[in-house]
Order: sequence, then structure tokens, then C-alpha cells
Amino acid sequence: MKVELVSQSNMMRTQPMKKQMDVIVRYWSHSRKEIVVHFLSASFFNHAKAVDVACALLDTLNQPDYKIDLGKLLSLSSVGPNVKKVVWKIIDEHLKAEDLHGLLPFIPCSLHVAHSAFHFGLKEYGSEVDQLCLDLFYWFKQSPCKQEDFLEVLQEMELNEKYFIRHVQSRWLTLGPATERVIRHYAAVCDYFLKHLLSKEHVKNNNYHRICACLKDKNTITKFKFVSSLANIFEPFLNYSRPTAPLFIFSMINAVLWLRGCLVDI
Repeated sequence: MKVELVSQSNMMRTQPMKKQMDVIVRYWSHSRKEIVVHFLSASFFNHAKAVDVACALLDTLNQPDYKIDLGKLLSLSSVGPNVKKVVWKIIDEHLKAEDLHGLLPFIPCSLHVAHSAFHFGLKEYGSEVDQLCLDLFYWFKQSPCKQEDFLEVLQEMELNEKYFIRHVQSRWLTLGPATERVIRHYAAVCDYFLKHLLSKEHVKNNNYHRICACLKDKNTITKFKFVSSLANIFEPFLNYSRPTAPLFIFSMINAVLWLRGCLVDI
């Protein structure tokens, strides 16, 4: 059994301006033959000191209504890699004081390491791709006139009549499909913005000028293809790490194969 701590800023009226910790339990269900996730409770803090967080967590796990066997508690995890290690230490010492086996060593989530690596790499090369995907989506969003004009350009070029995918910057996984859609329609995008809209009055629109500046750069399409290929490299690793079956440690063989694939593609 694994306990996940989800920290977030709470904006509820009942607990204004307080830090919130959601306690979620993951365990293997023999009856359902899959990992089951249950939300237990939420705790609120002003100063989220490690001792206070650990005590709140233990109080939650020890509630008789939940019937949780602490002897089966394996590890603590968090949505971020910076969970306080002091919390882990306090829980571990408490379990051992009760003659239990304690927790597995604290290891930051490998998924967040991959997410952070992609995010920081994008800052160094390809940030324009991220911004252009956003600009294109919001340019056509809730604008029937713009959508109709662009649809005519797509039909003239005999391209699929599809618009752009919304990219969420906080989750780069959406960037892969978004870049692929832009790449397929890149010729139509250039024709629409650099030719069709010349007769329109968009001089004061900063979004339009930013899009045109990016499309006029001959390296833009290269950056799009690079980011798209990079997203395809990372995707198998993320999918492998999110199964419905138990996965306590990432397979070393698959890790080696994934790393070799990265080096070959580079």
C-alpha cells in the first residue's frame, strides 16, 4: 500500500488562504486485479511544518473508519519531487517504534524527473513551439469567421478539415499532439497568416504579429519537428510508468532500452 500526499493552495471559502494536503491511498485489489485509488481526507495548514504534516497524516491513517493496516504501508509519494524528507523520516520512525518494517527509501518520482527534464530542455530550445501552439489555438477559438476563412485555405490545399489542439503549458504531454497538428497544417498556416490576412486589419493585434514573426523564421518548422520527435521519445517511458498493475521499480532492461533509443535518435 502506498500513501500519496497531494499539496495544493486551497481557495475554498470555508478555509481561505490555507495550504491543503489531500491524502490518497493506492493499493493492489485482489478482487479487482488492479491498483485501486481512494481519497481519504484533506488537512489544512497555515505553516505546513514537517511535524504537523506527519501528525496529520498519522491521525488520518489511524482513524478506525478507514481500517488501514499500517503494517502494509510501503511508501510515501507526492505529486512533486520536493516532498519534505523529514515527513518521511517521522513516519518511518513511528512505524519502526510500533515494531513494523518501516517505509521504503524515499526516492523522488521518476515521472516528475522526466517532466522537469523536458520542461527545462524546452526553455533552451523550442520555446517558440510552445508559444505558437498556444497562439494558434486561441486565435481561432470561439471565432467562427476566422475558422471559416482558415477552413477555405485547408480545402484549397486538400488538407483534413481539423483545427488546432489545445496545449496546456503545465502538462507538456499535450505539446506532442499539438505540434503534430501544426506540422500537418504548416503550409496552410503560413498561407493564411502571411497572405490571406494581409488585407485584414490586424495591425494592433500583438498575437498576430507574434505568430507572423514566428512563421517568417525559417527555423520554426525545424524546431517543431524536433520537439515532436522528442515528445515521441518520452511518451513510451511515461506510458510504461502508468500501468494499472503493480510497478514498484522501473524495469532496468526497459530503462536501458529507452536510454539507448534516446541516444540513437539524438
